[in-house]
Amino acid sequence: MRKTLIPVLLAIGFLLPATSLAQENTEPIVLEASVIVAQPPLVKTVGDTVVFNPGALNVEEDATLEDLLRKIPGLEVEGGIVTLYGRKVEKLLVGGRLYFGGDVLTGLKNIQGDEVDEIRSYERPSDFARLSGVDDGEAEPVLDIRIKKKFIGTWKGRLQGGGSYPLRYTASVNGGFLTDSTQLSALTNLRNRPAPPTIPTTSLTKFGNGAEGLQDHREAGVDYSINGKKREISANVKYTGSTYDRLRDGWSRSIYAKGSSYSLSDINQRGHNDKFQAQGEWELKPDKSNTFYIKPVFIWTGSGSWSAPLTGSLTFNSDPRTDREAIPVNTVTQRTATLQDKFDGQFTFQYTHRFPKKGRTGSIRVSEMVSGGWTHTFNDYNALAYKTEKTTVRKQYVRSPWVRNDLYAQGSWNEPFGKGFFLQLIFQTRIVWHGIDRDFHTMSELGGIDAWTVAPLMRLSEQLATLPDGWASALDPELSSEGTYTGVLLTASANLRYSRKKFNTTFGVALKPVWSIVRYSTIGLQDQVTRSFNFYAAPNFSLRYNKSKTEYVSAFYRTSVSTPSPTSLIPIRSGTNPLYVRIGNPDLKHSFTHRFNLTYNYSNPQKGSSIVLEAEGRYVQNAFATSTEYIPETGGRQIRSCNIDGNGSARASLTVNHTFRGTPLSLVNHFNGAFVNDAAYMYNTSTREDEVSVMQRFSIRERLELTARWRKFSLTVQGGGEFAHERSLLRPELKQSPYALYTGAEFSWSLPRRWRIASDFGFYATRGHGFEELDRNLYMLNASISKGLGKGMTLRLTGGDLLNQNTHITYRFGTSNQQLFIYNGLGRSILLQFICRFPN
Repeated sequence: MRKTLIPVLLAIGFLLPATSLAQENTEPIVLEASVIVAQPPLVKTVGDTVVFNPGALNVEEDATLEDLLRKIPGLEVEGGIVTLYGRKVEKLLVGGRLYFGGDVLTGLKNIQGDEVDEIRSYERPSDFARLSGVDDGEAEPVLDIRIKKKFIGTWKGRLQGGGSYPLRYTASVNGGFLTDSTQLSALTNLRNRPAPPTIPTTSLTKFGNGAEGLQDHREAGVDYSINGKKREISANVKYTGSTYDRLRDGWSRSIYAKGSSYSLSDINQRGHNDKFQAQGEWELKPDKSNTFYIKPVFIWTGSGSWSAPLTGSLTFNSDPRTDREAIPVNTVTQRTATLQDKFDGQFTFQYTHRFPKKGRTGSIRVSEMVSGGWTHTFNDYNALAYKTEKTTVRKQYVRSPWVRNDLYAQGSWNEPFGKGFFLQLIFQTRIVWHGIDRDFHTMSELGGIDAWTVAPLMRLSEQLATLPDGWASALDPELSSEGTYTGVLLTASANLRYSRKKFNTTFGVALKPVWSIVRYSTIGLQDQVTRSFNFYAAPNFSLRYNKSKTEYVSAFYRTSVSTPSPTSLIPIRSGTNPLYVRIGNPDLKHSFTHRFNLTYNYSNPQKGSSIVLEAEGRYVQNAFATSTEYIPETGGRQIRSCNIDGNGSARASLTVNHTFRGTPLSLVNHFNGAFVNDAAYMYNTSTREDEVSVMQRFSIRERLELTARWRKFSLTVQGGGEFAHERSLLRPELKQSPYALYTGAEFSWSLPRRWRIASDFGFYATRGHGFEELDRNLYMLNASISKGLGKGMTLRLTGGDLLNQNTHITYRFGTSNQQLFIYNGLGRSILLQFICRFPN
C-alpha cells in the first residue's frame, strides 16, 4: 500500500505548486463553466486508406508529430521506428510528397502537431508501379501527413532551446514554406537529452529506454519540391550524426545441442555515426503519352566504435547466478576498435509510354548502384584458460575494403482486353558483382608489441599511428583472402488483372531462376571457383473489395528473393576473436520469402466508431543461418554459414475505436498476437552432426484506453497486459512464460492566462523471466508545467522519470543464446525549455 501511495503523493506534490503559480494574481479570476465536447472519431476508413484524426487527441500546443503518433493505439514509436499494427512504416510523406526522401525519423521531430489536419496510412506502390500501372508487388506502408489549410501558403518556423539538470541540452531551429505546388523545409537539431521513458513503450524484451547510455544527436538539412502539370521536381540534402558513451553489464547463456555455457561481462562502449545524403527526383510529362523519371542518390556514412572491459569477461559451465560454486572456464580481456567509411551511389531512369488504346502501356526501368568502403578493425585480445593455465594473446589489425556494383533492368507491358481485364507482363534482370579483400595482420610476434593496446581513438590516422613498427609485414596468409561474387537473377511473371470500381484482383505466376559464381583465393593459393543454380516458381495474388467508402477488405500473396552476402559465401576463416571463428559456404543458396496479408477496415463517422483488423504470415525458404560447433576444451565456437528451412512468423492485430456520442468519452481497444518459429542449426559434439534447434515464441498484448475530454481538461486512463510463451524444441528444459500487467493515467489541464499542466503516471509489473532485474515492479512519472509568454512563445518546465527508476535493460531469448544487458542512462531530470514559433 505504501509503495502505491508514494508515486501518487509525488505527483500531487509536483502539480500543486503549478496550480498555485497559475492563481497568484491580485485580479479576480472568473472560471469558465465546464463544457462537454463531443469527441470526434479517432479513426475512419476512406477506400483503402486509414485516416487518423489529430483533433481527437489532446497534446501540447507546440507538440511534434511524434507526440501525436505516440497517442494512437496500434501505432508505436520506438527509436525512430514507427510500426502500425505490427508493420514498420517505411516512408513519411507530406501532402503526398516524400518528406526528406521519406525519412520517418526526420519528420517525427520536425513536423508540428498543430499543423496536422489528418494522418493517412496506406500502401504506396513503388515508383515503377505508379508510373507504369503494373503492380510489381513492391508496395510499402507509408504515413501521409495532410497539413491544415490555414498553414498553406505561409512561412512557418520554430525555435526551441532548453537545458536540464543533470547537465543536458536540446536545441532546434526549423521552418519552411508550403503551397499547393511548392514545399521548402529547413532544419537544424542538437540534443543530448533523451525522451523520458513511459509505460506503453516498455515491453517484455525492453525496460525503460533499453540500450540507452549517454548520447548526442545532431541533424541539419534542406528539402525542396515543386509540382506542376508537366513536371515534378524534388531534392534534399541532409546530415545526421550521433555519438554515444555507455556502460553495459551483461549476462549471457550460449545454448548448444548438449549443454550451455555462461558468461558475465562489463564493458565500456563509445562510438559515433555520421551520415550525409543528397538525392533528387525529376518526373517529366511532356505530353499525355510519355513520362520520364530520373532519380540520383548519393550517401556517405562514417562510423567508429570502441569497447573495452572494465574488469573482464568470465565464462562458466554452470550459471553463476544460481550456482555459487560455479568455476570460471576462462577469462577474456578484449579491447576492440572498428572504423568504417562507406559510400552508396545510385542512378535510376524510367520511361513509360501510354498508347492510344486506353490502358495499354509499356515501361522500361534501368538502375545502377555502386557502393564501396573500408572497414578497419583493431583488436587486443587476452584469454586465460584456468584448467590448462594457458594464455592466448592476439594483437591484430584487419583491413577490409569492398566494392559492389548492381545493374538492374525491368520492363513491363500492360494490355487491356475485354471489360476491366488486363494482361500484365513483367521481366526483370539483376546482375550483382561484389568484390571484397581482407588483409589480416597478426602482430603478436612483433618486438615491443606487449606495450600496445587499442586506444579509444575515432580517427583512422590516429589509430594507425599507435601500431608498432613493422606491422605491415605481419600479414597472416591463412586469414587473409580476397574474393568476388557474381550473381544473375531473372524474373518473368505473367498476371491477369480484373479491375472494377469496387473489385480489383490480380493473379498469375512468377518464374525466378538464379545463377551464382563465387571466386575466392588466399595468399599463395590459386583461385577457387564454385557455381550454383537455383530456380523458384510461385503464384502471384492480390484482391481488394471496396464495399463502400468506409469499408474494405484486401488480401495479397507475394514472394521475394534475397542474395547471400559475399562474406557468408567465401570459405575463409574470419574473426578477430579466436574463440569465435566464422567460415563461409560457397554453396549457400538464395533465400525465398513467402508473404501473405489480410486486411479489413471499417469506420462509421456518424457513430464515431471504427474497426481495423490485419493478419500477416511469412515463411522463408532456404533462410540464411549458421551452424555453431562448440569446442569444450577452449570454450570457443566455430560458426559455418548454411541454409535452413523452418523460419516463419504470423501476427494479427485488432483495433476497435468507439466514441460515445453526446459525451466527452471515447474508448479504444488494441489487441495483437504473434507467433514466431525461429530455426537454427546446433552442432552436436557427440554425434558430430548438425541438429535443428527451433525456438518458438507465442505472445499476446492487450491495451485498453478510456479518454474523457472537456474544453480545458482531458484525462486518459489505460490498462493492459502482455503474455509470452517461449520454448526450445531441441532443449525442452529451456522454456519460460513471462507476463506483464500495467496501468496508467495521463491528464492535461489548460488554466487561465495560458498556463497548462500535464502529467503521466504508470505502473508496470512483470514476472516469469527468472531475473530479479526484470521480475519486479516499475513506476514511471513524468510531469510538465508551461506558460504562454506571448503569441507563439512558450516557457515549459518538464520533469522526466521523477521517481528516478533509471532503468535501461534489454532482454533476448533466441535459438542460440539468452541475453540480459543493463545499460547506464539518464534518470530523474528537470528540463527548462523556451519555444518560439514564428511568425508570431
